Amino acid sequence: MIKRICASLPCLVVFTFCVIALVLSSSFTDWHLVYAIDDSYIHLALARNLAETGVWGIRPDEYAFASSSPLWTCILAATFRLFGYHEIFAALYAVFFCVASTFVVERIFAFGIESSLLRRILTVGTMLALPVTTAAILGMEHAMHVFSAVLLVYLYFRRAGPGAMFLAAFFAVGTRYESLFVVVPLLVIELFQRRWRESLALLTGALLVPLCYGAFSMAHDGCFLPNSLMIKSALSIRCTFFDRLLRAAICGDAAANSVVQFTWVVLFTCALAPGLTLRARLLLLALAISVFGHLVFAKTGWTYNINRYEMYLFAISIPVVVMASWHMKFVQPDRSLQRVLRLMGAVMGGIYMIVVLAYGLCSGTMALLVPREMYETPMIAADVLAAIPKERQGAVFVNDLGLIAERTAVPIIDVCGLGEQDTFELRRAGIRDTKNMAEVLKKRHARYAAVFPPPMWASTVLGAEFGLQPVAMLTRIHQDAWATGPLLLYAFDPDDEKFLANHLCNLQFEFPEGVSFVLREDLKKESE
Repeated sequence: MIKRICASLPCLVVFTFCVIALVLSSSFTDWHLVYAIDDSYIHLALARNLAETGVWGIRPDEYAFASSSPLWTCILAATFRLFGYHEIFAALYAVFFCVASTFVVERIFAFGIESSLLRRILTVGTMLALPVTTAAILGMEHAMHVFSAVLLVYLYFRRAGPGAMFLAAFFAVGTRYESLFVVVPLLVIELFQRRWRESLALLTGALLVPLCYGAFSMAHDGCFLPNSLMIKSALSIRCTFFDRLLRAAICGDAAANSVVQFTWVVLFTCALAPGLTLRARLLLLALAISVFGHLVFAKTGWTYNINRYEMYLFAISIPVVVMASWHMKFVQPDRSLQRVLRLMGAVMGGIYMIVVLAYGLCSGTMALLVPREMYETPMIAADVLAAIPKERQGAVFVNDLGLIAERTAVPIIDVCGLGEQDTFELRRAGIRDTKNMAEVLKKRHARYAAVFPPPMWASTVLGAEFGLQPVAMLTRIHQDAWATGPLLLYAFDPDDEKFLANHLCNLQFEFPEGVSFVLREDLKKESE
């Protein structure tokens, strides 16, 4: 199989695009490998602690179930255990799964498109629409999530047996819990077609990971569902199920997920078109339900976000929509309507392909600048805090926890509650106000704080409840996707404020070009 992947022209093209994306993004970060978002470093911290201490948490002495991607964490942990800790492994795995996904997508197109040239063009177009370059520079599990999703669809086309379906469902849900949006509709199809063994295989494979992970979490004082899922998904939004259903149906969040909304509408429309085989129609309906379920229960990305959460939806939708709308091999229209249907289908499929490809190219291009923001803001704070002598280190209050956790061994108090259970319980109970948050900081003996934009709620807690002012403000000349304000560093004790000010004035490393820090006036005078 490896030889076939290497010989595949689309795989070679996608591999080249991934490498170019990594090189271009590194050119904005002084040729350092910097991943595009903080979540990448959350997984690195989790995997590193799991490999070195056996503790599932972002710090080596406290369990914290901050990820809904247990299989990705385990793969990284196993790699670190065998070869030592190196951040580059996350990028290598991401590129590998980008290429592997390309291979499977090309195999899916082979079920409906006879022309090898057309298959190759559509495969590369599909991967760019995700966009695959973003998956490469993220260094996260999203590339593996895409692979697991397209593998499920491929096995559906192949009418695979129960063993393959079990492994695919286990792998998909273990990669990301959102894969249940794909597995459940496919399970319903198999039940409808009375494929009982395949249905049971999908069910057991999909449930095995949540049950084991949930039991492990509860055994270590966590919740059955991961903290990240309970905080970041629509489960945390306080509205009824019917409210969420209505908002998804009428495009209530169209500004944030217009292309995703467009995708489920196109899938549903294609499923109603005449001339489809029953199996093709059922698959289109299943994918439409998958996308709609994601819209109802999962928070989607911003309009110009790097679009990581929806990549798997585009990867499975584009090939099926294109083949169905163009009435290719698995479509059987009436002869009298054949020309009209093919023309209408080609236009519909072409419009959809153009829309998602344009969106993917725009999103992927903008994402190349995001590592620079990580390099010029959170990474500086992480390096500053990591350079503090051990006797002066202490718990840090943050609103982006990954880099701080990955670069230091100090306790992390996350504003969202991903990294420890106290803040999470406040948020889950709906009482995460400034007063209760201040009590958590006191209980956890917070010593420093690093606040990134956005959000600035963390600064409100520090100012309103502790009367703190920033020790230093770090600014950058670039204003890209999200870092539109300064980075603020705090210390809770006057002596620590003075120490932090002196520490900043005597750092053994230089800041990136265009980044500078300004000390508070009273501390600046003392430092001089």
